[in-house]
Amino acid sequence: LGQAFAKSTFVHAGAAASVIDFYLENRPDIIMHPRIGGTIQDELGKIMEKEKQDIRYRILYVRLLLELAKQNNVLYSEAEQELKALTKIAPKRQEIYYLLAFIHGSEGRVEEAIEVAERAVVLDSKVARAHYVLGVALALSGNPEVQKKAEEELVKAEELNPSLDTFYSSDLSTLIKIY
Repeated sequence: LGQAFAKSTFVHAGAAASVIDFYLENRPDIIMHPRIGGTIQDELGKIMEKEKQDIRYRILYVRLLLELAKQNNVLYSEAEQELKALTKIAPKRQEIYYLLAFIHGSEGRVEEAIEVAERAVVLDSKVARAHYVLGVALALSGNPEVQKKAEEELVKAEELNPSLDTFYSSDLSTLIKIY
């Protein structure tokens, strides 16, 4: 089984992606270690090279870059370029727009964050996370009138998914800060 796992690109890629996803979600502190984060970034790059047709690995790579960008702001630019390329490949993939909105908001480009988040809602208005992302982008505006709309979007997100079980733990932390 060990040899089969090592030889199977598909299995290896999926298993490695699951491990990276777990650490991004549950232990980002480990990824922030320069040597570990760099190694994970290199390995994910190799997976993306082997699995070029699967954008899930590219999205995971962007999520990794965004975590590492907390220590190196230059990585926001790399992540944004990757996401813009992905919008051409998978223009209906909401997660791409969530991540773009996050980058724009993190860089203080609030209007762009709102615009991208609105695009995610238009793609599928029944998805709670789309309303959450738009609510967060609107909350960044600082405009009292827009703040009301932010609250409405966050309420809509909770109505669509009362348990919030499809949200990342970082999403929940952001919600707590907003409220």
